[in-house]
Amino acid sequence: MNKLSKHKPSASFVALTNALSACLWVLKHLMFVMLILFFLSGIFWVEEGTIALRIRLGKICDNNGHPVIQPGGPYFALPDPIEKHIIIPCGIQTVSVDAFNLKKQDNLFRGLLTGDKNLVQGQWNISFAVGFDPKTDDGIKNPIRFIKNMETMDRARFIVKQAAERAIVHVTAQTSVDDFIRGKENHHVIHQMIQAEMDAIQTGLTIRSVSQKSYGPPGHLKYEFQAVNRAESQKALKIEEAKRLQSMILTQAAGRNYPIIIRAIHALEEGADGPQKNALTEKLRQYFLSDALGGMAAEIMNSAITYRTRTLENILSAVDRFNRLVKQDQENSQILRNRITQDCIEQIFSQEVKTIVIPKSERHHLYLDLGKDISRF
Repeated sequence: MNKLSKHKPSASFVALTNALSACLWVLKHLMFVMLILFFLSGIFWVEEGTIALRIRLGKICDNNGHPVIQPGGPYFALPDPIEKHIIIPCGIQTVSVDAFNLKKQDNLFRGLLTGDKNLVQGQWNISFAVGFDPKTDDGIKNPIRFIKNMETMDRARFIVKQAAERAIVHVTAQTSVDDFIRGKENHHVIHQMIQAEMDAIQTGLTIRSVSQKSYGPPGHLKYEFQAVNRAESQKALKIEEAKRLQSMILTQAAGRNYPIIIRAIHALEEGADGPQKNALTEKLRQYFLSDALGGMAAEIMNSAITYRTRTLENILSAVDRFNRLVKQDQENSQILRNRITQDCIEQIFSQEVKTIVIPKSERHHLYLDLGKDISRF
């Protein structure tokens, strides 16, 4: 009886045994649950605007024959570190290149040098994205290239910015300051240069656009640039005023068709000779005599033509009268002379005589003041 009582477990031992059994049961089930959660931890979703790559033991594995996982889900992967998935944003990314803005840093000024050796500053926006395209082999490989060579989007922004700065310096060095100030820098060349560098190092990035946000002269040179612009504006205004004045004067001088005369005169001044000179001279003569001539030149030509016509008529009339008088003189000269003398006396005494002066003298002469009409004799 004493032996049996000696080997009988105590109540505390039984309680401890029961507690350990319960803990073991809980631990076993907890490990089972954790194992399930461990395997379920590989489930993931891919949001819109992103793509994913699944890596198994350091190698990119296919997803139903396709290495790139497109938006959707759920997708299953073995737990890390066996497998892991990498999310890649494929939306438009933007990097600003404003490292050329002039700021005082360590007593040095930074800026860009144009092709005509002027200092300028500006800011550019570069848009890019991972060049994913499921329809082409190259478009499928671009996300893989991005992961292998860029790894993160922050590093991609840094690489794109460095390439953009080199391209901008190169293109600006071949651009005049006037084109730069007017925003006429060749952004297409900048775009091509950045894309060529991205392709050379296999970043998998596609440059979408290059735009210039701001451009202009440096801050401490703005007054000088504005002075040049004002001078250019005043020059343009003066040239325009001179052209208007020239056109007005030439129109008043020769009418609206004055360019014809100008071209013919310039051709003669340039040394036209021989048949060409004669042809140009004849062309000018015909133009001056045509109705196309206008302005003061037309008035002068019309006055000259009228004067010539009137003079010729007077000469012909005088010739005709002289011929008639000669004929009459030949027939009877005495009658003609008497008639002419009589006509002269009638013309003289038919005028209004204002003053008769008989000065004191041994020889008496009669002076007749014929007034204004004396100019007729």
